[in-house]
Amino acid sequence: MRTFLLFAGAMMAAGMAMAQSSSPSDEQLQRLMSSHHIIYFGDSQQELDSVQKADLIESFYLDQYRHAQDPRAPYFMLMSRGGKMAMGIGGKIQALAFYDMHGMVNGNGFAPYNIPVASNPLAPNGMQMNMGNSAIFLTAFGTDRHFGNYMVYLEAKFTGSGNNHYFALKKAYATVGDWTLGLAKSTFTDPASQPSTVETEGPNSEVDASRFLLRWMHKLPGKWSVAASIENATDNIAASQYSALSTTYMPNIAAFIQYGTQKQHVRLAGILKNMRYRDLTANRNQYVTGWGVNLTGCARPLPALTVFAGANTGKGIGSLVNDLSKGSNDLIGYADDLGKMYAPMSFGYYGALQYNFRPNLFSTLIFSQERILPKHRSLYDGDQYKYGLYGTANVFYSITPRCVVGAEFTVGNRANMDHTSRVAYRAGLTAEFSF
Repeated sequence: MRTFLLFAGAMMAAGMAMAQSSSPSDEQLQRLMSSHHIIYFGDSQQELDSVQKADLIESFYLDQYRHAQDPRAPYFMLMSRGGKMAMGIGGKIQALAFYDMHGMVNGNGFAPYNIPVASNPLAPNGMQMNMGNSAIFLTAFGTDRHFGNYMVYLEAKFTGSGNNHYFALKKAYATVGDWTLGLAKSTFTDPASQPSTVETEGPNSEVDASRFLLRWMHKLPGKWSVAASIENATDNIAASQYSALSTTYMPNIAAFIQYGTQKQHVRLAGILKNMRYRDLTANRNQYVTGWGVNLTGCARPLPALTVFAGANTGKGIGSLVNDLSKGSNDLIGYADDLGKMYAPMSFGYYGALQYNFRPNLFSTLIFSQERILPKHRSLYDGDQYKYGLYGTANVFYSITPRCVVGAEFTVGNRANMDHTSRVAYRAGLTAEFSF
């Protein structure tokens, strides 16, 4: 907890000292926004000038819940002559290639949780190549004089590995003014403060979850903003012969307060969870309250340097955190009181430095740790996950504003409760084209 408070103080200090000068990444965004082909519609004969077009397209990118891996705005866009609305179909085609060493980690995401601690002679290393992060989306966005800014967004992504892929819904929501309804990133997350990676998981301590939600987000005077939401609960509970998962009976409640903008900000988010399970020894339902705190931020102390950071702690939030979501860690059982369960404490943090050598060339260094803190008398021991370490170095080059290539080297370490551990390595390449 002391580490968390020190981190909070550091992030608040960074937020108060945010630099406001333009940066190479801003210049690259301007190049991207000028790469669209506009088709006008409507009765008006007046077409937008370059500034008006940029202002409307910029509203697509100035999304507080936009992640670095999200597709760019459509290349071909329908735009009203009055400048009130734009729409289009877009997406990205992404080729991924990975080579794992000292243990195979299946999938496009490199999660220390999935590192095999026991040596597998059938998979001491391995290669993976696929198109598993490609996506397609439909969007309409603009401004209405009665309701303010709005966006309708529907995105599906190809997931899987090798030649086996399937199409899955990723986002589907409508934002009108301060309100958002649909499948979107949880209010407990902060995608804008998450660094770029070739592998699709990112830092193992990232809070990264999408939920069906109803969110209210409002800008206050100055650079302050607040948000609150009710969200569909999806819990990972370690069921056993003594206990079982029960149906969800209450939504999660999440909120945040933020100072700054999408590009530079400090955010403090919280979540409250009510979880239910069945005590099979007592034959009755039991209730446990979980909670979480997530402090995140990004800042530019120098025009070419961007700092990303995050720290989270709480009880029963495993399903919301990258590494812990791979297991059943929201509720675990007692060894000396069979049938009873509790929400374990966890803690994680990450930090990243992104340096833009040129507007279209940048590199990122990332370090992250996630740790679960079960009680000593738990049904959680032996080869169960204790903590994971994650480190990445990468470089991305934009051949054009819509064509990006990248290379990356990642190292991860999984340590178990019985003090066994294993380090694994991954080299990755990507080539991406947004349309």
